[in-house]
Amino acid sequence: MPDLIFILILTASTAVLIALIRLAVGLLKRPCKKPEAELRVFFDDGCECVEYTLSRLVKSPALKDFRLHITVVDRIGTLESEAWLNELKRKLGFDFIIETEANPDS
Repeated sequence: MPDLIFILILTASTAVLIALIRLAVGLLKRPCKKPEAELRVFFDDGCECVEYTLSRLVKSPALKDFRLHITVVDRIGTLESEAWLNELKRKLGFDFIIETEANPDS
């Protein structure tokens, strides 16, 4: 029984030591300032896959090294489209700017 208690204490202290070392290394590492990238996406009536495409862009490994700023230009300009884009923002967990622009085809 004393051996089991000793092993549990040794395991717990090792796990705490590893966590403290990882925390210290994370604090000591000087983070590199990520370059900024700006992306404009135009949303209109013909965009059935904008949710899928934005989801892939936000989660893309190629863009993880950038401070990504996305602007979605709403060419529909209705209250429904604005509500849908706000819901998409919540669903993706990524904050993007929504601009409203008059549809040139109207």
